[in-house]
Amino acid sequence: MSKTQTTIKELNWAQARDRVAALNPEFAAIIDEISPDKNYKLFLASYPYGEYVLRHGKMQLPNKNGELVAFDDPSHGDTYSKHIGYNLGSNPVSMVLQNSFEIFLPLDDRTIPLYGLIQPGSIFGTYKILNPQSTNQPAFIWDMTAGSRSMFLLPKVTEAEKHFKLMKKYRLNVAPPKNLVDHWSVFKGIANHPDFAQSWNAEILFFSQDWFTHLNDPAWKQFTNYLYKYVWQASEYWRNQFFWDLIFSLIQHNRNLRLSPYIADTVKYLLGIGMGYMSGFSPATTEIAGPIANIQAAYINDYGLKAYPPIIMHPTRFQLFNPDSSPVYYSLQFPCSIEFGPKSRSRTTLFKDLYEIQYLLAKYVEEIAKNQFNIEKTTLFEVIKNVDFTFFHTKSEIENNICDSARMPQEDKYLLTTIDGKVYDDFPTTCAFVKGCIRITNKSEAS
Repeated sequence: MSKTQTTIKELNWAQARDRVAALNPEFAAIIDEISPDKNYKLFLASYPYGEYVLRHGKMQLPNKNGELVAFDDPSHGDTYSKHIGYNLGSNPVSMVLQNSFEIFLPLDDRTIPLYGLIQPGSIFGTYKILNPQSTNQPAFIWDMTAGSRSMFLLPKVTEAEKHFKLMKKYRLNVAPPKNLVDHWSVFKGIANHPDFAQSWNAEILFFSQDWFTHLNDPAWKQFTNYLYKYVWQASEYWRNQFFWDLIFSLIQHNRNLRLSPYIADTVKYLLGIGMGYMSGFSPATTEIAGPIANIQAAYINDYGLKAYPPIIMHPTRFQLFNPDSSPVYYSLQFPCSIEFGPKSRSRTTLFKDLYEIQYLLAKYVEEIAKNQFNIEKTTLFEVIKNVDFTFFHTKSEIENNICDSARMPQEDKYLLTTIDGKVYDDFPTTCAFVKGCIRITNKSEAS
């Protein structure tokens, strides 16, 4: 049984207003001006760590028996289908109120985080309601969880004896993780056990369909304009993706580059991380992604992880224009590019792939820096001026400017520091994630 149960309750604007205003005062002021009555329903849902909000794109809600089932399950009656089932059965227009959620595409060997962590104050699920008559958006195929799904420990935690000791403490039956994507099942199991020392939940506010029946009404003009503005800003990269793809293709054509689609897709994704639109990974420094401190404590005290720090990584968006932002990482061992170009048919190695990615990225930077494509006013041009991409492998100071992974914690203190402040001396330089890893930093951060 979960320590914290999933709950949902119906609210009106007066009941939800203060929490919305604390996170997004502009949006709250617009709604205050409209002064919607109690017929404009809101639903406040709370999910424990790791619980599914969407499965295969379909919204999951608790019924009267406490079971988490699809929104249109007969046990719900027609309440949710009627009021919040309008977005192709996925989440309705939503606002995060506490902690975070992750939308991701689940694959056999990894997950692909689509938006990083969706944090408090974020509004999403608006695309279809703003264009109900004609849309290119298909039915959803992704999942969504409370807290981070794409979360894992850096050090290896595959020792059977130690793992079963941890499972015995929390009376669970989860096999030792075979790869990084398996860590989440263990995290979820222990975090929701009654013996776990910390309660953690994420909260989300669902807007009912009635909120969007007056989008053309003059009295709701500011509300409608706010949503359009919000979507316009959030879709900047995707609206211009055609141009980026064209520029990358022109560079490959002009330089007569013959590399595998996998290499080209990875380089495009790295540049997307640098622009702040794609997700990389960073060490957890807060509890927003999940109950980090006590998961770390469980691996120290119950699993018996002693030599290395139990550093937990989760999806993060790089902050290009923030000189104080922390590094973000991408690993060839946890590829999350949203394109799946095949690798070369010739025999390859992780190091060879890393070298080819470095080579192609350098060519892209050289060509873009010439400004022959007239993009000096774009975010992509800012990336090549202001962002460093540093390549790491577990071999020591290899040729071709690929660095020893042992250097990584020297330039990022959070790779050695747990969330409660304990600092370690040793870094797991042989762990999978850092074997073929790229660090993205602002140029002022690390040399």
